[in-house]
Amino acid sequence: MPNAPLTVTPVLQTASGQTVKLAPVTIPANEVRSVDINAAVADPANGISAPFYGSIDIQYNAKFHGNLFAAEMLGIMGQPVMFHLDPTGLDPDYTSGSIDGFWWNRHTGVQDVLVLSNNASTADTAHLVLSDAVGHQWASDYTIAPHSIVRLNTLELTSAAKFTSDFGSIHIVAGHPGSFDVVYFMYDASKGFSALMKMFYYDAHTTKAEHAWIRDEGWMLWAPMLALQTPDPALLFPASVRLQPIIFLENLASKPGNLQMRVYWRSASGSGKTNSQTVTLKAGEVQKIDVASQFKDLPSNANWATVSILSNTDPDQIVAMAASYDATGRYGAQTPFSDQLSAHWEGGKWQVDDTHDSLITVGNGGRRDTRFQMTFHYVTDKGPGDYVIEQKLAKDEQSFVDLGKLIRNQTPDVHGNVFPSTITSGSYGLRDLNDRIGNIFEGKVITDKTYGDASYGCQACCGVSGGTISGSGSD
Repeated sequence: MPNAPLTVTPVLQTASGQTVKLAPVTIPANEVRSVDINAAVADPANGISAPFYGSIDIQYNAKFHGNLFAAEMLGIMGQPVMFHLDPTGLDPDYTSGSIDGFWWNRHTGVQDVLVLSNNASTADTAHLVLSDAVGHQWASDYTIAPHSIVRLNTLELTSAAKFTSDFGSIHIVAGHPGSFDVVYFMYDASKGFSALMKMFYYDAHTTKAEHAWIRDEGWMLWAPMLALQTPDPALLFPASVRLQPIIFLENLASKPGNLQMRVYWRSASGSGKTNSQTVTLKAGEVQKIDVASQFKDLPSNANWATVSILSNTDPDQIVAMAASYDATGRYGAQTPFSDQLSAHWEGGKWQVDDTHDSLITVGNGGRRDTRFQMTFHYVTDKGPGDYVIEQKLAKDEQSFVDLGKLIRNQTPDVHGNVFPSTITSGSYGLRDLNDRIGNIFEGKVITDKTYGDASYGCQACCGVSGGTISGSGSD
């Protein structure tokens, strides 16, 4: 993050073809500012006409693209339906590949939204392919105007295609994929269920050599915040809730993928790891793994897990996502998989108050032991302050931070400082103190006691390129 204020300008690109530039927002270093999009849409001065949805561009001038962290929170007011959307920047070097994810017809009554956003200044065509778990396919092309979106209902399409499974894959190929943003989410307001099915970007030109952090054993993925069968009391779920963690997998490679999967678990009384399990995916195959059935040595009282996947494929050819909900869908949490390790992560809002808590995992995915430093930034009426954690992590070890406990218990940091008891939010950064390339990954959930919701979020690796961040959404 920058050491000086940064001015950003949100720009709304509506489905009716309007471009509405909102008032600039100045963000002091290491602080967080919010923009109420609903208020902007309702303001007659902006002249926004129906339909009231579209995409958002966030424009700014900075030395590095990574100087700004941004996220969009989309939800239904007064309902436990909330989605954390991570925006993406334009990538002119990403010219060949696909955007991939999973559709999931979890239960009757679920509604879903697939948003295809063309952030370029020229029209483009998106080729959409939906597949089910037994190989049936449905495909269609969508031509999308500059700075415009197409909004689809995927479950209606899979039903019309007479798919026989309750899950499958989403595959999108565009002429210029580096200019596309894709968002897919599901919800059932009557049951209080919501799930953001994160989409992943496969660059056909990516090689193992370009992944400087890659492990000696091969290409690896980590999911750092998988909620297990017995929920952590910090999630504030009812005591009777039992979660059903699952993992979605897809092999984009043209050959079988052999995966070595392992769960690093944590409970209130200890931590450990399961035996490694082998999962084989045929070329193009999609699978849904039941975690409790696959890892029979996983303790039933474990609360959290980091799941690792070691693959014999090239980078990005295995798509993976984890979700964990109870039988009703009312309570749950999600965590995406990522192969990203770094020496420096920044951004992200933490929140702790009467109804919220922030839970964070830091993991060492590198080749050797390391030491990390996590700095929480906050602002009081006396000015800015920091709270600093430092800890050694062995290879494959994770550290778990309950920010609410640190504040409530007035736990001193490495410098003997404590959080002000009245502080409720701020930003944070993470550094690997031992390695220039970096060994660490991170994940975070923010719990909401009001609705029993746990929203996943993570930091962004500090970048070295300029550009515009764009996000997609609909209300």
